[in-house]
Amino acid sequence: VTSPFITGGYISAPLGPGLKQKVLAVEGVTVAAGQERKEIAFGDGTVLLDGYDAEFFAGPQLRDWLLGPDVLDGAVESVRRGAAVFVTQALAKRNGLHPGSIVQLTSPTGTWTYQVAAISGTDPSPVIIMARDEYMAKWNDDKITWLFVNIREGDSVEAVSGRLQKDLQSDFRVRIQTCGDLVRYFASQVREGFQLLYIMDGV
Repeated sequence: VTSPFITGGYISAPLGPGLKQKVLAVEGVTVAAGQERKEIAFGDGTVLLDGYDAEFFAGPQLRDWLLGPDVLDGAVESVRRGAAVFVTQALAKRNGLHPGSIVQLTSPTGTWTYQVAAISGTDPSPVIIMARDEYMAKWNDDKITWLFVNIREGDSVEAVSGRLQKDLQSDFRVRIQTCGDLVRYFASQVREGFQLLYIMDGV
């Protein structure tokens, strides 16, 4: 479940509080978990900061973190509690990070340090991954960029999508798509980006 509006080139505009609770009340929905994405200053540049709800750290049903070698003990639980973060391979390579490294992040509430618990292969972009509860507390931001939903066994995606559209339309303007649709959308944005680079290179 996402906003139909786009911000920052390809990222869905954030949706306001209350969405998760309303989605969970829809017949056929068994799990709803939010992800917020924000671009923040980091080092000499910027990085994407992703805040994930606790359900993403409960098992691979919603997200397989594809953790690399040298994972710290209790890595997933440490991130879930807000005591540590994951970083993606792209960020680890760019900034020379590894499990055990310390990253310093500045938010509206102050400057905070986190230990890197593991390197994650879930995203090709430079991303820092933390618990959304920690993100909300430090960045004063309770919005959601993407809300991921699991449905009851035996229910069809089409039926539950229809109920979601009907029940949410009075309070939220949303786009409902499968995870496969979302992956294909991101892939199309990457292809468009390369086409632009090729055009610029030829000018």
